[in-house]
Amino acid sequence: MLLTFLFSSIFVAFLLHLFSLTYYVILVYFLYWTYRLTTFYLNQKTLQGTVDLVLHERQENFAKARKFASTVSAEVKQKIKSLNYSELKKCLISREITCVETLAAVIDASLDCQDINAVNFFILESIAMAQEWDKRALQDDFEFPTLFGVPISVKDCLNVKGYPTTLGYVSRAVQKSGNYSIVVEKVMKNGAIPFCKTNVPQTLLSFDCKNPIFGATLNPHNKSRTPGGSSGGDAALVAAKASFAGIGSDVGGSIRIPAAFSGCVGIKPGGYRYSHMNSTGSIPGRPYIEAAEGPLGQTVESCVDILSTIIDSNTSEDDPYIAPVPWRKQLFESTKKLRIGYFTTDGWFEPIPAVKRVVNETVDLLKQNGHTLIEFQPPEIERAFGLTMGAITVDGNQYILNNISNDILQPEYIPFLAPFLLPYYFRLFLAYTVGMFIPRIHRLMTSIPGSTSELRQVYAGIQDYRRQFVAAMKEKEIDLIIAPPNPGVACRIGEPPKLNPMLSYTVLYNMLDFPAGVLPVGTVNEADIEKMEDYLVVDFWTKFFKQSMIAQDVKGLPLAIQVIGPPFSEEIVCRLMTEINQYKN
Repeated sequence: MLLTFLFSSIFVAFLLHLFSLTYYVILVYFLYWTYRLTTFYLNQKTLQGTVDLVLHERQENFAKARKFASTVSAEVKQKIKSLNYSELKKCLISREITCVETLAAVIDASLDCQDINAVNFFILESIAMAQEWDKRALQDDFEFPTLFGVPISVKDCLNVKGYPTTLGYVSRAVQKSGNYSIVVEKVMKNGAIPFCKTNVPQTLLSFDCKNPIFGATLNPHNKSRTPGGSSGGDAALVAAKASFAGIGSDVGGSIRIPAAFSGCVGIKPGGYRYSHMNSTGSIPGRPYIEAAEGPLGQTVESCVDILSTIIDSNTSEDDPYIAPVPWRKQLFESTKKLRIGYFTTDGWFEPIPAVKRVVNETVDLLKQNGHTLIEFQPPEIERAFGLTMGAITVDGNQYILNNISNDILQPEYIPFLAPFLLPYYFRLFLAYTVGMFIPRIHRLMTSIPGSTSELRQVYAGIQDYRRQFVAAMKEKEIDLIIAPPNPGVACRIGEPPKLNPMLSYTVLYNMLDFPAGVLPVGTVNEADIEKMEDYLVVDFWTKFFKQSMIAQDVKGLPLAIQVIGPPFSEEIVCRLMTEINQYKN
């Protein structure tokens, strides 16, 4: 009896002690999360204050731009707006129009289409630049540079002195750049006038175009749809005929997808054809998947003009890591018939019938004009996509998560970020359980590096895959490749973060470091939409995708094709894009 009482007393004392300990643990836990939530709330209020400040600055900036644009007559501005790129250049050089008048016209056009929300800031210093070029053109010995007086829009992530490079982050919105991106600097020296900075998605790692500072950019063809991303602001402005040409950047399709969705031309060069100094990428310290700046334009000619000018501007003198390879005019002007590989599906994400149709129509057109077309299937595309995702999320996306945690998070980004928030072993558990039924889940979950050893394996895999892809091209003696730039047309705003597997059609060529260009070749018709009824749904991605692509409002949206070449073949890619454009017109 005494022993029972003794043990009971000890047990009760233990429970009381445990309760007391639990109480303190709960109290500490409660205080910790109270502190975290309070800090988060106060930080959000501070960030919202920053947004209000930046939007006020933007309003003042727009007012100054509007005042300048009003100094030129409506008749002159309308005349300039009606010109194409080639006509614009001729009128500028003949002095039929001035640089100042041209600048006023594009600013006026940009203000007229404010409803698509493409412009973050006008570069007010462009007024003095235009005045200076007009003054210099009066000199008898003046030699007109290649891009004389051409106004160019500039993507947010390219540095422009005195303006923020936000990447869509509120925390970066008040930091002014102290220099110019080397690409912007080179086009300026060749006569171009950067007149505005354009909108991007938060993080840059999305093919949507929305951020918590400036909001969403809308597609000029259908304002419920995205213009694509991350160079969406530039593409939308060009497609709206408010910019003759712009400069974007591409790390996974960020020039080519917006060009395809918005119905304009875009070219991603190889990463080492010219320097990318003073341009800010989505994730620094990420070899094998480097962002490459390139042009977007209303015409193929405008993009070729800008690209060749940058390549010929000797950026290797500023950046010795760049190969000193000038623009080879003889390759661009060659009439030698080409051997061109093509495919309508990569086997990873099935395109809609409309996308396949325009690829096949382009193939027929090229055959009719004497080129040899060969069916070509990219090898092991599922493996390639996994390697690419591994290289992009180089640190398990920790850099992005750190930035987002100190910023205003957009709800639609949660599906994109969720896998990176899961513990490593739980991610593997999902990959090998859910992945048994949804293979794409397995590939996406296992592609995120969990250690330096896994990252090394990703890099080794990329080296091996590059050799494999080039060998496959050599086996069929292929010069270039024609392919879809995306499985579909412009998605609804907010949908892209839920459709990342679609990126396989563009991101592959970033991993291979191949130059690639996109040009519009048609629009969606009624028959295309009817054929969507038979589109095969294999998982929740394709189900969601089909719902977006079968809607009646896709009718009339732009369709494009992609032209791809091996490293240092920019001239041949541009040549074929020019030829396709001529054949179509």
